[in-house]
Parts: sequence; structure tokens; C-alpha cells
Amino acid sequence: MDISDKAERRHEKIKELLLKNNIYLIEDFCRDLDVSEATIRNDLTYLEKQGRLRRITSGAVATLGTMYDSVYARRSSLCVGEKKKIAKYVTENYIKDGMTITLDSGSTCRMIAEEIIDRKIKCSVVTNSLSALNVLTKSRDVAVYLAGGRYNQQNDSFHDEQTVACLANFHSEVFFLSPDGIDTTSITTDYNTENFVKNEMIKNADKVFAIADYTKIGKRCLKKICDIEQIAKIITDDKTPREQLRAFKETGIVIEVAK
Repeated sequence: MDISDKAERRHEKIKELLLKNNIYLIEDFCRDLDVSEATIRNDLTYLEKQGRLRRITSGAVATLGTMYDSVYARRSSLCVGEKKKIAKYVTENYIKDGMTITLDSGSTCRMIAEEIIDRKIKCSVVTNSLSALNVLTKSRDVAVYLAGGRYNQQNDSFHDEQTVACLANFHSEVFFLSPDGIDTTSITTDYNTENFVKNEMIKNADKVFAIADYTKIGKRCLKKICDIEQIAKIITDDKTPREQLRAFKETGIVIEVAK
């Protein structure tokens, strides 16, 4: 499909806006680019087909094609469909108006943030994730509390002693934990700087739900976050092998499958 020079310049501007903000609403595109809603919708459809963004009901979010090249960006491009299923399942079943939740720094948690926006859920969110923050600040229905500190660009989040100190001041009803590995004994991560931050999030939540796509189930990584007994339930996708589901159930661990 051939596009005009004018449309190409507009597409570059759309990508620039997403690079800076990670999420942008249709009404904001219309205002900033001075074009109609129909034009923007056509642009977003075209760019989504090119892999440059991902459409949501109210606008678009950045993908690997628009985000800076980082560990977080590359991981965000993996198992997108499975993560989306988990995010939808979580918001449909476990996030209600008036709740206070904690979102981890994983890409699945960012998708949960997108679902919260799309579903117009009125809640409070504590997070150390910059990408989740950028998504959630687009809604007037969500009160966002950022646990700051030193910014880690590779993970697009904050991880240091100041982050832990910030988290100590917040209590939430549910912490959605996004680890790199879950087996029948423990929850683990690949990163040295993440486990102590996640532990503080666990300590200050009434319940902890581990959310993980099928590639993380049955996997054990470098650093232990916590024992499996500290998790209320695991939520995964329908590509998780039956033998893995059976292994968790045999140990009494609640595991739910998002379809």
C-alpha cells in the first residue's frame, strides 16, 4: 500500500508521540496532529499492521517498533497474545472499582494497566513501573502512586533502596507479581535488583497473585523472590502444558487458566 508524503510524516509523528508516552489516546492524536478521528483510526490501523504499535479501544500503545531497544522492549514483544489473555482475565475477575492494587514491573502488568484504562475501572494503583505509570496517567479514574528511586532503563522501572522505602508506605489488597520463573517450590527472577523490591510489595499486600505466561511455568531462575506458599494463586494462559498444571494442583497450589 502506497502512502502519501503527508501521511508518512504523520506516521512518524505518531511514532514519536508513542516513543515519548508509551500510550496515546485518539483524542490526543487528533488534537496534536490536527486531523480527524477517522484519519487517526486509519493511521493506527496501518501502523499496527506494520508492527509499529498496538491498537486499544481508546488509542494506541507502543510496541517494540516504537519503544527504545531494551530488555523490557524485547520481552514485551514475546507471547503478546498469551499475556493479553491473562491481563483481560485478571481485570474481568479480580480488579473492581474502589480497589487498591500493586502492579509489578513486568510487561503483563503493563497490559493489565491498559485493560484498566479500557474498562474505565476506578481504582488506585501502586507501581514501580514507568510504562504502567505512563498508561495509567491517561485516565482520570485511576489514582497512581509511583514507587520511585533509581531508574533502570533496561527494565523500564525503579529498583533500589528508595523504591523499597516508598513501597513501605503503601498497602494494597492484591499484588500482581510478574516473575521470570515459577515452579512448585518457589517464585524466581533473572535479575539481582528485582527480588528485594518484589518482596516489599509482597509484604504490604493482603494477597499475592502470580501472573505468568506458559514460558515461565515450571522454570527456575537465578534469584529467589519467595516460597510458593506465599502466593494465593497463579494465573497463566492456556498454552501451559497439562502436566505442569497437574503438578501444581497436586501440591495444593491454586492455578487458574486464562482462555
